[in-house]
Amino acid sequence: MKISLLIFLVGFLTIAPSIYIGIKYFDGKVTEKPYETGLEYDKCEKIIKDNGLALENIKTVKNGDKVLIEFALANSSGVAVTDEKFVVERPATNGDMVYITPQTDGKLYKAEFPVNGYGNFVLEVRAKVAADEIALRKNFYINQ
Repeated sequence: MKISLLIFLVGFLTIAPSIYIGIKYFDGKVTEKPYETGLEYDKCEKIIKDNGLALENIKTVKNGDKVLIEFALANSSGVAVTDEKFVVERPATNGDMVYITPQTDGKLYKAEFPVNGYGNFVLEVRAKVAADEIALRKNFYINQ
């Protein structure tokens, strides 16, 4: 009796939190063809690594309900990066996506965009290297 009660208690204490966390944090998003999606992700990461591409956040300043962000796109191999699209979004949400059009002097990019709130954000640059699409991401935090 004591052993079965102990087994039940241990099972309950390990399974119940797992179910709770799974229900709380699973957003319901299911990927079609997850294997192919993973292969595309790996290919993108290899292109980024082989060409020395990186996204560097220089400065983020909040002024009222607008944010000024300065960032740089590192390109150590000098490969041509074309068709750039810039997006700022909140991670783990389905909204709050803002397309930005930064001004650049060739090395440094500057953009201002509206924001409601503060916290963790992601700057994403979608571009083409040769014929392949890549996505560079950089997390940044906006203070009150």
